[in-house]
Amino acid sequence: MKNLIYSAFAVAILFTACKYEEGPGISLRSKRDRLSNEWKVDKYTYTPQGGGSAQDRSDLYNIKGDTQYTYYNTYTPYQSDAAKDSAANGKPWGDSIGVASTFTVNDYHYLMIFNGSGAYSVEIIDKDNKGIDPRLMAKYVAEGNRSSPDPLGITRIGRRGEWSFIAKHSRIQVSTDLGGSNYTADDIKEGRNVPVIFDIIKLDNEELKLKAWDAYGGIHEYVLKSFE
Repeated sequence: MKNLIYSAFAVAILFTACKYEEGPGISLRSKRDRLSNEWKVDKYTYTPQGGGSAQDRSDLYNIKGDTQYTYYNTYTPYQSDAAKDSAANGKPWGDSIGVASTFTVNDYHYLMIFNGSGAYSVEIIDKDNKGIDPRLMAKYVAEGNRSSPDPLGITRIGRRGEWSFIAKHSRIQVSTDLGGSNYTADDIKEGRNVPVIFDIIKLDNEELKLKAWDAYGGIHEYVLKSFE
């Protein structure tokens, strides 16, 4: 009888602990096991404050087709006439000029990697599933459409930090690793780079849906697909 009661209790927990707004209703895998995965950002939608029209901005994270841009990767020192005049007057002054290199990215997408230990990172891969040097993407990302705040800051290449479940596993909190960043204690007090909280809308083995609200009332929705 006891075994039967324990079995019924375990089944009850299984049925009640795995439900999200869009499912699944039942899963034999724990929430942490399901979330611990490499997820491709498949779609990103931004809805402005006040309930304006939803804007599909997936192209920020998943570019299809050739994308060509220029990246200034080295600087060659030189002296302009003004610099030479300055040096002649005993005031050394050096100039430098950027040397441009042109790169073409043939399709790329972002990966969000959640580790079972509680760490996460953001990486970029191309259509051949090869990693892209973040420095080669810097100029393209900087010129992207950044007019709407992105709560995860996913456009910041190489971002990493920690994640954890909160609110009985219905939400996740993502905290950025501040090591090596330019953020100061005052920045954090002003609300910059604070942990981001996502509502989990769906979490199964193949798909993850997240929603977050920014400080301006905008809604950010992500659809992520399991990367294989």
